[in-house]
Amino acid sequence: MSGGEGKTTFLTSLGYYRQDGLEKSANQVYQRYTPTLKVNSNVAKWLTVGLNMSMTHTDNNQPAATRINQGGAWLYSNIPPVMPVYNPDGNFAGQGNYTNPLAVNALSGRDIDSQNDFWTTGRVIIKPVDHLSINVDYTWNALNDNRKASLIPFNEYGVNGTFLDIYPWTNPSQVIENKTNNNYNALNAFATYENKFGKHYLKALVGYNQEYQHYILGSTLVKNLIDPTLPASGVNNDSKPQVGSVETEYALVGSFSRLNYIYDNKYLVEINARYDGTSRFQPNSRYSFSPSASVGWNVSEEKFMEGLKGTLSQLKLRASYGQLPNQLVPGVGSTNQMLNMLAPSIASSGNQYPYIAVQQTGLVNYLMNGQQGIMVAAPALISSSFTWEKVQTKNFGLDYSLFNDKLNGSFDYFITNIKDILVPGQQLPSTLGAPVPPSNAANVRSQGWEFSLNWRDKMFDDQLNYSVTLGLSNTSNTRVTKYNGNPTNNINDFIQGQDLGNIYGYVNEGFYKTDAEAAAVDNSALAGYKWLAGDIKYKDLNGDGKINYGDNTLSNMGDKKLIGNTTPHYKFGFNLNLSYKNFDFATFIQGVLKQDFYPNEYVFYAFRDDEYSIPSQMTTNYWTPTNTNAYYPRIRFAGGGNEQSQDKYILNAAYARVKQLTLGYTLPSALTKNIKLQKIRVYVTGANLFTITSLNKSYDLETAANFGTYPLNKSLSFGLQATF
Repeated sequence: MSGGEGKTTFLTSLGYYRQDGLEKSANQVYQRYTPTLKVNSNVAKWLTVGLNMSMTHTDNNQPAATRINQGGAWLYSNIPPVMPVYNPDGNFAGQGNYTNPLAVNALSGRDIDSQNDFWTTGRVIIKPVDHLSINVDYTWNALNDNRKASLIPFNEYGVNGTFLDIYPWTNPSQVIENKTNNNYNALNAFATYENKFGKHYLKALVGYNQEYQHYILGSTLVKNLIDPTLPASGVNNDSKPQVGSVETEYALVGSFSRLNYIYDNKYLVEINARYDGTSRFQPNSRYSFSPSASVGWNVSEEKFMEGLKGTLSQLKLRASYGQLPNQLVPGVGSTNQMLNMLAPSIASSGNQYPYIAVQQTGLVNYLMNGQQGIMVAAPALISSSFTWEKVQTKNFGLDYSLFNDKLNGSFDYFITNIKDILVPGQQLPSTLGAPVPPSNAANVRSQGWEFSLNWRDKMFDDQLNYSVTLGLSNTSNTRVTKYNGNPTNNINDFIQGQDLGNIYGYVNEGFYKTDAEAAAVDNSALAGYKWLAGDIKYKDLNGDGKINYGDNTLSNMGDKKLIGNTTPHYKFGFNLNLSYKNFDFATFIQGVLKQDFYPNEYVFYAFRDDEYSIPSQMTTNYWTPTNTNAYYPRIRFAGGGNEQSQDKYILNAAYARVKQLTLGYTLPSALTKNIKLQKIRVYVTGANLFTITSLNKSYDLETAANFGTYPLNKSLSFGLQATF
């Protein structure tokens, strides 16, 4: 709803969204409420004030099985197909540590999360003289989250209704409560001068920014509830309740400036500069200067192009260089080829203040004077040179428009260098007696291109309007250009001169045809069991008569070789928009033309860890004496030798997916005017309806690298839009 009076206008809205979970036994319900309010007032010719307010309230009611990583998490790996959901008497089937996951969903208790995320921004725009404006805005955000999970013991029964035991993972009864309060505020102030002098255009901006966040988490865990069906942390018989808390804060401050100059709409220059400081680093490493600049040449405005105006209406060449800092500190841990080196970790004292040596505290497992002793650990080593990571980008591009702007698009070529990445430090002798602290000791480099092409036109006496857009981009593998933390060039770590995402593995030569053939090869480095016909035969690349991984270094990886890389290549998007009379149609298709995917989880391998790792349907084409041309090797419980990374099982993860398809109809204006409405439109929208891929349907193309991610659903929605 929008309106106003005089110089003041407002816009307000209220949204509601509800979605039920996929698993019926979980009875999960997610709800979201989103009220918003925007008010703007031109108080005077030189003064404008505005206020934006929004709230997002969410409620998520799900089984408490999520707190013990059971229930729904077992559906893809641990649910035996021969076990019924219910026994004949109506009780859930299954018993023991790994019971019926649907029973855990239904009976384990509830995990209820309620969150309020409130944002408000006040804005003042002052225009004291011509060509000069001053903008000041202040934002405050309050995020409050209350989450309570209750674990309830439940009985397990045999097929004849006989009581067997109490399910162990929710016994004794307990309540876990987490209360989070996160306050954030930001101040932005900037002044802009804009003017034109003949053929000269000038725009200058200077500004100031500051941010502050204060995070508080309080948690309690109590056991032995007096009434498990009415979970409350204050009603219990727990002699040792657990209480914890985290409180952190951070601050950012910065200044920025930008200068734009255009001469005769032909030659363009832009220069930017930032100077930022963060509380996450010590004072002598706290600030970072980030320059950037770009130039452009509007070739189509030159006199020698005048004869092509009807055909080539725009041709602009561009070049730019820029640097941006990153102060979000990654979680500290062992590195591997798949680590996203720029991924920030959750708020904690070790990550908000990474330059401060923190001493961990806790309780020891023995008594002192009749009480459990308190422990204070020695602090970890800290690097004295923590500082910003820097992303440097060079870009060369062009924009074009042809045939009276019917055809337009752009092309860009870019080179990206990420420097001073925070990674585990250089390996040091074990006599150090402590883990090596992380340091800004790695650089990576990538390059690529992207282009877009759009055609828009009208047909059938201008009744049919259509627009077609194609975008395609490709980025090279990311090459590590500096890293001294892996002097042995271990292939499970970053390697200077090699690409992130490299997959090293064995060459698959099929299956052993006989037990004697398998026994003749030494595969003991891969698995100590007796190798038999139907096990995978790996190629002996180094010719030593053994199949092994050497010492897993680049110079000695045994019989391994580089067999793939997980970097996606040739990402594309396609948009089609049509409108004919009162009908409209839109679709969006996206995909990847080349990507290697190495599956290494329960879904791909049958009985991967043990007999409880229930195979999926896709694994049923396995080797037997009567099925020697199978896709999978012979069935083994924990057959690790057959589950080595290998070229046969590097899958093609290329795909094309219809992300959105919408058909709408707008009622004729003659009808809507009769009911005092400007416009009424009805529509139907489908999401993720069709996918083209060679991957098994057990995998979702967009989340294949992380099988634990909630899958993307096909959906069909109907809607009505009314304009008053």
